[in-house]
Amino acid sequence: MCGLVAIVSFDGAIVDYNQLKKMAKAIQHRGPDSSGIWYDKNVGFGFQRLSILDLTDAADQPMTSPDGRYTIVFNGEIYNFVELRSELECLGYCFCTSGDTEVLLCAYIQWGVDCLLKLNGMWSFLVYDKLKKTLFGSRDRFGIKPLFIYRCNTKILFGSEIKSIRVHPDYGGGVDWSISAEFLLQERLDFNQRTFFAGIEKIPPGTAFSVDRFGKLKSWNYWELPSGDLSNSSDLVEEYFSLFSDSVRLRMRSDVPVGVFLSGGLDSTSIICEMARLSEENGLSSPISAFSFVHGELDESEYIKDTVAQVKADLRLCTTDPLKLWNTLSLTLWHHDEPVHSMNALIGFELSRMAAESGIKVVLNGQGADESTAGYFSYFLNYWYSLFYNLSVREAWSEIRAFTSAFGGSQLGLFTDTLLKALWTQIACSHTYQKIKLQRQYRRHMANNWFEPEFKSNLLKGTPQRLDLSLDSQLRQSITNWPLPLYLRIEDRNTMAHGVEARLPFLDYRLISFLFSVKNDLKMRGCYNKYILRAAMEHRIPPAVRLRKDKMGFPVPSQMWFTTSLFETAKQVLSDKSTRERGFWKTDKILSDLINHRNGTTDISLPLFYVLQFELWMRMMIDDGQQSRPSE
Repeated sequence: MCGLVAIVSFDGAIVDYNQLKKMAKAIQHRGPDSSGIWYDKNVGFGFQRLSILDLTDAADQPMTSPDGRYTIVFNGEIYNFVELRSELECLGYCFCTSGDTEVLLCAYIQWGVDCLLKLNGMWSFLVYDKLKKTLFGSRDRFGIKPLFIYRCNTKILFGSEIKSIRVHPDYGGGVDWSISAEFLLQERLDFNQRTFFAGIEKIPPGTAFSVDRFGKLKSWNYWELPSGDLSNSSDLVEEYFSLFSDSVRLRMRSDVPVGVFLSGGLDSTSIICEMARLSEENGLSSPISAFSFVHGELDESEYIKDTVAQVKADLRLCTTDPLKLWNTLSLTLWHHDEPVHSMNALIGFELSRMAAESGIKVVLNGQGADESTAGYFSYFLNYWYSLFYNLSVREAWSEIRAFTSAFGGSQLGLFTDTLLKALWTQIACSHTYQKIKLQRQYRRHMANNWFEPEFKSNLLKGTPQRLDLSLDSQLRQSITNWPLPLYLRIEDRNTMAHGVEARLPFLDYRLISFLFSVKNDLKMRGCYNKYILRAAMEHRIPPAVRLRKDKMGFPVPSQMWFTTSLFETAKQVLSDKSTRERGFWKTDKILSDLINHRNGTTDISLPLFYVLQFELWMRMMIDDGQQSRPSE
C-alpha cells in the first residue's frame, strides 16, 4: 500500500528529477517508510512506500526487472501473490523478494494484459517497457485504489492523489465549476470520473490502458459484473461462506499487525468473527485490535460488546466530541483534495488515526457488503418491484406482509404503491418522460435560494438515462456508479492519511461474481436484507447482531450538533467576510435557515455541511493554494 506518481513527456524533454520528487513528496503520508525515484529520458516514476509485505529494502519501488527492460510502480495489494508466485516459479521465474510487487511485475512479463484476470486484490500500477517505449497501466476491478490522470499538450501526469498532480508546474487548471454546482445544488459526489479540479480525472475502475511513444493513450475495460441466475439450493449459503472465509484469509496476509474497524453491524462483525476463527485455526493467540466509534445519541455499544466478548478482541473506542471532530475538517479535506459526503467521513479519519497511533498498519473493513447483498433499506422496494415485474404477485404480497409485520405500516398500502410504481415505470422509461423529468429537476435546483444566479448557471442539465428499478439493476448501479465509488474514496484517503492500509473482504471479485449469479431471494427475504450473509453467519456471530433489522454504521448526529455544539461554529463561518464576499452564497438566507434549524422547524444539516465545508475547502485549496499539509 503506497503512493505513486509518473510523468510521461512527448516534447523530447528529459523528465525533471526535482519535479518527480516534489510530486512524490506531496503524498508522502501514503508511504512514510521509504521513497524512490526512477526515470529514463522522457518517462519517470516516483514512489512512497508503506511497508506491509517483505519489509526489506529489496522490495522497495520503483522496481526494475533483472534485464532492465521493465520498471513498475504499484499501489495496492495482490492477495493471491503466494499462489501466483508458485505458478510463476513452475514457469522458471526466480524471486529475490517475498512480497507481491515482484510477483506482479513477473506476472505482467509472463502474461501481459491477461495477468489482470489472474489478480485477486486492489491495485493501481504502471509498467514501463524500455524496449518498446510504451507504458501500461491498470486500476482494480472496483476502483479500491485510486489513480488520477492529467494531460496537457506535452505531458501526461499520473498520481495516486490529486495533490501530486497539482504541484507540477504544468498543471494550470482551477476549480471545475460544473462539478462544484452538481455537488452543492444536487448533493452529488463521485458520480463520474471528473474531479473538482479542471482537467484532472480518475482512471475508471476495471480499466487497463497503454500509452505509446507518441503519447497516444488507449484504454479498455478488462472486467465487468457478470449476469445470470443459479438455481436456489441450500448449498449456495455454504458456498458463499466458503468464498467469504477465503477472502478474509487472503486479506489477513501481512508482515505487520492487522486490525479491524468494528461497528455494531452485520458486516464488520462477520469480518472480525471470521478473523478470530481463522486465527485460532492457525494457532495465533494475540487478540485482534478493533477500533469503534460510540456516541450517546446513536449507540451501538451493546452489539459491539457482544462481539468483543465472543472473539476476545482488544477494543479501542473513539469518543471524540463535536468540536474536536469539526477541528479535523480542514486536515481531512486536505487529504481528500475534494469535499466529503458527510461528517461520518471525519469519524473514519479519526478511527484511522487511532489505528496508526496503536501501531496497526492494516485494517479490515466492511465496505461493499451493502451494495452487493442489498444492505440499504431502499432495496426492499426494488425487490418487491422485481417480483411484480416478473409477475410473482403472490410472492410480492407475502414478502410485503413479512416486512410490515416486522416494521409496521400498511401491507395493502405498500402493495398498491409498489404495483403502481411497477406500472408507472413502464411509462417513465420513455425518453420523453425522462427528458421532462430532468428539466423539472433542473428548474427546481435553479430555484435554490441559497445560491447566487451566476453560480447556479454552472449546473449542467444532464442527459436522459434508462430507468430500471429492479434490484439487480440498482445493485449494479450502486457498485459502478453510486454510492460505492464515493465510499471507496473516503476509505482510501482516510486510512492513507495516517499510513494505514484498508482491506475490504466483501469486495473480493469472486464473492461479487457469485452474488450477481444468484437469485434475489438470497439477498432479501421477508423483513431481512443481506439474507445470504445472515444465513452464512448463523452460529458464527452473536445472534443479536445477526438478527438486527436496523442499520447505523458509524453514525454522526449532525442534525442535533448543528443546533447545539456546532451552531456558533456554523454561524461564524457563514458570517465571515470571506464567505460573504465569495460571491456564491446568499448568506443571510442561510443564516436565517440556520436559526430555523436550531428552532426545530427545518433540518438543513446536510446542505449546511456541504456549504460550510466547501467554503473552508475554497479558502484552503484555492484562496491560499495550499499544497503543504495544514497543522492539526
